[in-house]
Amino acid sequence: MGELQAITEAKGAAESGDFAKARNALARAIDADPNDCELHALMSWYTAKTSSLDPHERARLVQHHLGISFEIKPDNHFGHFYQGRIWADQGNSQRARTSFESALKARPDFTAAKDAMARLDAKPDATPEPTGTRTTGMYRKAKHRHLMLLGFLAVLTGGATVASFFLSGKPARNLAAQLGTSLPLISISRGATELHIDVGPAWSALQPNEKEQEAGNIARGAMKLQLKRVFVYSNSKQVAELNEEKVCLDPKCLSLGE
Repeated sequence: MGELQAITEAKGAAESGDFAKARNALARAIDADPNDCELHALMSWYTAKTSSLDPHERARLVQHHLGISFEIKPDNHFGHFYQGRIWADQGNSQRARTSFESALKARPDFTAAKDAMARLDAKPDATPEPTGTRTTGMYRKAKHRHLMLLGFLAVLTGGATVASFFLSGKPARNLAAQLGTSLPLISISRGATELHIDVGPAWSALQPNEKEQEAGNIARGAMKLQLKRVFVYSNSKQVAELNEEKVCLDPKCLSLGE
């Protein structure tokens, strides 16, 4: 009952244009059912519409939830549909059409995707919310695939393009090795000189001295990759900032020489 109430609250807030409130409500539903691909796909859309978020973090979270949605159920129509809405909202009709077509391949009777394709030349917000039955708790926790590179989102912020990817498998392990960390990289956003990584729940299992060691290793690896700033997150919550030779683990900052 609590999950359905949270979803209803989220959709009501979204309809009124309060996407930050919609995200908060939907987060409660995801906490209740973290393996629902539809909820994560919907969260990617609400996140993309939440202007109060930092643009870099917004892009990272969008791809984080899209990636989870596709990992829970590969090629699910909800994931393609909301990915199409995001492209349409950015004015990229060609990519939006491709995503809506993929949604219809996955579910030919998906009316919302059909209507969305017919409205590509109209306002993006005219794309309807999907109607009908929704899935709840139908899918078990997904195992990591041998190789997954799910989705791409380009965001223009101050003239700079930030590429945001959801990575797992070998690509994520390769970057972790370059950074010198043993922590798993759940999601990654990278610009020319800036990197955002989410290490998931593994961070909370570390002792304070282990956190300092991991952060130091990542900072040194980032310098070799010519990255000036690295932001580390644990389940979307920022836990560290690495700025050239300084490491900050809230609230303590230390130099790499310590």
